[in-house]
Amino acid sequence: MVHESIAEGSRLTYQKGWNKWTSYCDDNGIDRNLTIIPWDYGVRPRLFIFEVAAVIAFMVYCFYVLQLAASTIDNYLFGIRFHLKASGRDCDFLQSYPLLQAKKALSIQCRQRKAVSETGSLPVSMAMIQKYKQRKSTEVMENHGIFVALILAFTLLLHISEYTVVPNANQMPHHLRAQDIIFTVDGVQIPSHIFKKGHSRLMTGVTIKLRSCKNDQGGIGHTFSFQRRNVVQENTQCLCFILAQWAIRARLSENDLFLSYRQQWQVTPAKVSTAVKFMARMEGFDEKRFSSHSLRYGGATALAAAGTPDSWIQTFGRWRSLAFLKYIKLSGRIFQQIQNVVMNESTVTTQDIATLLA
Repeated sequence: MVHESIAEGSRLTYQKGWNKWTSYCDDNGIDRNLTIIPWDYGVRPRLFIFEVAAVIAFMVYCFYVLQLAASTIDNYLFGIRFHLKASGRDCDFLQSYPLLQAKKALSIQCRQRKAVSETGSLPVSMAMIQKYKQRKSTEVMENHGIFVALILAFTLLLHISEYTVVPNANQMPHHLRAQDIIFTVDGVQIPSHIFKKGHSRLMTGVTIKLRSCKNDQGGIGHTFSFQRRNVVQENTQCLCFILAQWAIRARLSENDLFLSYRQQWQVTPAKVSTAVKFMARMEGFDEKRFSSHSLRYGGATALAAAGTPDSWIQTFGRWRSLAFLKYIKLSGRIFQQIQNVVMNESTVTTQDIATLLA
C-alpha cells in the first residue's frame, strides 16, 4: 500500500536509490536497515551516531566513486528514507544537522565540479515554440501533433504524463483523451471526437479536463476553461483554435489519446523531449539544459514575468507547495522592474527607517 501511494516515476527513482544503498551496504558489511550496529563502531568516541555516519559515508561514495550529481544523491536519500519507513524504521536521523550540512557541502562541491549539469533545466519560450512550427511544417501530421503538445504543455504547465502516455505507467494513467477536450459551440458542449469544421465559426470556448497527475494520486483532477480570443485584435494565438484545428484534422475516437492519429502513431515523451532539444539547438543553446520539463518551467516563467501572483501560478500549475518558485527564471522585464524599484530613492526613505527606530 505504501508503494502504491506514490507515482510510478518516483517509485522507480526510489528503487534505484535503494538498490545503490543495499549494494553499498552488502559490500561493506553494513545492515541495510541500520538496525544492527557493528560491534567495533563504539570502541572509540564518535562524532555521529552510526546511522548518520553510514549515510554520510554512502553519500561520499556516490559523489567520489560513482561520480553522481548532488541532486541525484539527494534523490537516492529519499529512496532510502522511503524504504526504511516502509519497513517500520524510524528515519528522524536523516534530518539530523550533520546530514543536512553534508548535503549542503556536496551541493557546493558538485557545483564547482559540474556547474552546468547542476543548474537544472532551463525554460523554453513561446517564441521558441513558434519558431519550431516554422521549421517543422505542420502540414506533416506528426509535426502538427507535436506542436499542439508543446503549446498545451507550455500554456497549461503540464507534466509530461498529463498529455502523453508514459511507458511503465502505474494503474492510473493520467493522459488526455479526446473526450477530455470539450468545446463550447453556440452554448452546447461538444467533445473533440465529434467536433466538426462547421463548428469552428460558432465556437466560444474550450474546457480541458485533466484526469489526474503524478501528485494527484487520488484522481481529483483539474479543469481549465478558456474563452475564444480575438487573435487579430490581441496579436496572439488562440488556444481554442489550436485545439479545434487538431481535433478536426485528427478525427479521434472517444477514448483515443488526444495527441494521436488513427491508431497509427502518438506523441510520446521521447518525441516531446526531442522537439524541445531541437528548439534549443536552433537558438544555439546547450540542449543538455533542456527537457520536457522546460515547457512547464517556461510557462511558469512567462506567468511570473507578466506579474502573475505566485498563488495563481501555484494553483494553475497544481503545485502543492512553494517548491515551484525554484523553477521560475527571472526575465529581462523582471530585472528591469527590480532595478526601477531598488534604484528609486523614494521606495524606502530615511523617514521610513527612523520610524522603525521610534
